[in-house]
Amino acid sequence: MMKQANYISMLSDSCFKYLFKKEEFRPFFEDIIKYITGIDSKGYHLVDNELNIGNNKRKDYRLDILLEKDNHLISIEMNRFLYPHTSIKNHAYLYRLAGSNYAKSENYKKKYTWQINFNNCRSEHGNIIKYEFCDKKYNLVIEDIKDYEIYLLNYKGVRYNGTNKSEMYLAMFTAESYEELEEIVGESKEGRRMYEELKKLGIDDKYDAYYDAEVIHRKELNTVRLEGQEEGYASGSKNKGKEIAKNLLHMNLPIEDVMKATGLSRKEVNQLAHRIN
Repeated sequence: MMKQANYISMLSDSCFKYLFKKEEFRPFFEDIIKYITGIDSKGYHLVDNELNIGNNKRKDYRLDILLEKDNHLISIEMNRFLYPHTSIKNHAYLYRLAGSNYAKSENYKKKYTWQINFNNCRSEHGNIIKYEFCDKKYNLVIEDIKDYEIYLLNYKGVRYNGTNKSEMYLAMFTAESYEELEEIVGESKEGRRMYEELKKLGIDDKYDAYYDAEVIHRKELNTVRLEGQEEGYASGSKNKGKEIAKNLLHMNLPIEDVMKATGLSRKEVNQLAHRIN
């Protein structure tokens, strides 16, 4: 008997990275990047996504995808689950990437850094929102850093009609079953190839185990957060908040931002900052 395919969501970190690293599917993501930013990412190379933040004893998995070409960087984050600290965390990575060569002093080379956040939620303000650093008084814009926020659920319900390839690609991330995914891609050859690959992953025992482990881990994190809300910060949630706070403080984020991201009090954050210093 043929094994029933376990549905593999394109929103998962493991699936997103797997597909992006396969050369045959790179044009799919290049089309999406160009649609969102106008940037032709052909010729960009994929950087090791396990960037190290200075701790030589362990790898850091905070970045999903990082592309580089000369002095241009494109950071891509898949935000399947959004928490109060998600945008702060992602923007902190963006700023660190933009200034990652500052220690080279006179050999410093300016970096043009763009971040693309795939957000699994809706927005009433638009499907794609582009943020830039600007001074409102003088209307000056810093062109080196840009942030693109994609609200995937705004594309929920889109079906391929022969002319809406880019919108259809983004709608694929919202599918919750193979049946829905097949409806979305319709007669699109590129969409069908992605659909067939996902079905193969769904019957691959090794990948299935990896995918399930990610899902279980996410459920455990969500459970801790829910328990924390219901029980006034259970110890597990409290400890997690402190770990997040330490990381944000290491990035030199303001105390107020750390408080918002973690729910910790000013006194607790100050105590953690004092220990770090």
